Amino acid sequence: MKQAITTQEAYEMFDEMLDECNSEVDVCGYTYAPHYALKTLDPIAYQCAFNDWTSSMEEEFEIKD
Repeated sequence: MKQAITTQEAYEMFDEMLDECNSEVDVCGYTYAPHYALKTLDPIAYQCAFNDWTSSMEEEFEIKD
């Protein structure tokens, strides 16, 4: 049975996965979480990656608002 989650919960889970799977990003001596850096620097790539991730998680989760 699929677990129902909200869109916000899906984004939070995705951000957590990005942070766990990638190193922090260093820019001119400032350090950023990977999800924040990707979302801020390339929002289109972030959204594409989120869409791919949610597609791969369809068997486990159903996103409901």
